[in-house]
Amino acid sequence: MSSLGSCLVRLSKPSATIWVIEVRNGVDNRLSGDVLRELSRLLNLVEEEWRSQWGAASKLTNIEEIKTGASGALVITGNIDQEKFFSNGFVWEEVVATPGFIYS
Repeated sequence: MSSLGSCLVRLSKPSATIWVIEVRNGVDNRLSGDVLRELSRLLNLVEEEWRSQWGAASKLTNIEEIKTGASGALVITGNIDQEKFFSNGFVWEEVVATPGFIYS
């Protein structure tokens, strides 16, 4: 997998067992409804791919191949190009204008 996602959140896979999700929502990386929906979609994608790899690895007989195939790591980071904080919080205007924003 090279790079998936939107301009707000991007998923990359630098190696067979490492996934990186990068939040790229402007200067402050505010968490909006669109960012959270895309983040959720990409988390589901990573889980699905990892489970597929894990299932295939569990059918192997060599213990080292099983360990390698079943391992995995997910890194969630802010915009790598900015070299600063992960997020400055929610988009407040969207939170107060959307009933159930936090709980939906």
